[in-house]
Amino acid sequence: MALRVSLQYALETWSMKLEHYAEITESWTKKILLQCLIR
Repeated sequence: MALRVSLQYALETWSMKLEHYAEITESWTKKILLQCLIR
């Protein structure tokens, strides 16, 4: 039971981290695209 709870917790934190990294990557991509368009 405890193992299942810890696994669920690990999955939730992992997915949160993935979303966070996806947002960072998206913002960086937009910045790079804007730089290319400005030049």
